[in-house]
Amino acid sequence: MDIPTKRDKHQTRTHSWGSWGLAGGLVVLLGMAGPVLSGSQVWAQVMDKVESGFPTEGQITSVGPTSIEVENRLYRLHQKLNITSEGGQPLGVQDLQIGHGVQFWLKEGAVAKIIVRNPR
Repeated sequence: MDIPTKRDKHQTRTHSWGSWGLAGGLVVLLGMAGPVLSGSQVWAQVMDKVESGFPTEGQITSVGPTSIEVENRLYRLHQKLNITSEGGQPLGVQDLQIGHGVQFWLKEGAVAKIIVRNPR
């Protein structure tokens, strides 16, 4: 499909839709896909997906009394944290070690449940 063109006063070929028309079309397309979101709204949507029951997994790279680092990403520990082994045995934060593989679920932006897998 050819885009209609015209010539300006300097005989330079321009698109008749112009930059504003293209930008307007893009805004309309984005508007159909959903409202324009600010950074915090996008972050909230990502967190909702993560907190929707799908676990995140990785290898522990650091452990602190109120946080855990998995694959070099720092996560806060939820005050009602539940930690178990793959076999279902209850564990404590002191049982978490660098190198352990974990699956974890977030709640209210913090790690609420951890299943410790065998060290990788």
